[in-house]
Amino acid sequence: MHASSIILTAISATAALALPHTPVQLVPRCGTTVYPSLVTYIDSSKPSTSFGSLSKVSANSKPGGPYRVAEVQFSVPAGAGGACALNYAFPSSATVTVTGTKRPAQLQVLKSSGAFKASDTWNAHPAPGSSYGVVSPAPGAGPATVNSEACASRLSYFVQTFEQWQLGAGDAPNLGVEFTQSKTGPANGLYLTYGC
Repeated sequence: MHASSIILTAISATAALALPHTPVQLVPRCGTTVYPSLVTYIDSSKPSTSFGSLSKVSANSKPGGPYRVAEVQFSVPAGAGGACALNYAFPSSATVTVTGTKRPAQLQVLKSSGAFKASDTWNAHPAPGSSYGVVSPAPGAGPATVNSEACASRLSYFVQTFEQWQLGAGDAPNLGVEFTQSKTGPANGLYLTYGC
């Protein structure tokens, strides 16, 4: 009896190897993915300048200024219900430029009090709200969830560098982070998911 079960196992394994293999299609692990509809930044050294719609998230600071703060906004489709989760992912091939420190950079995410426009300037933009979470941009980082909230038609976030606590001995007094933000898949940077 023991020998017959070994033979049946061997026959089954041989038959499985002989069957044609169909490629496996990976499906999203969670609901629907939304990429940013607007990426721009505001800069305290150019307080009246708007930078339009950009393809890179760029943030930098030094103690006492100047400051560059990214604005990232998502347009959520009508009918999206439940929670919208802000996530980040960087493929291993991603280019993340970090200046001013040799340590891994982190970005602070703040909610916005209103919708962003490509014409926002340092002097004219929605007020930042509460701290929402942290992004750790580096090749191969994520996917990870920053935080989640109720879905709304527009979700807007400021993205800025942490300045004081992140700088250490031997670091330059100016900390900067920049990465290309995908506006379509696959994810590189920030993205929302809902319907999970």
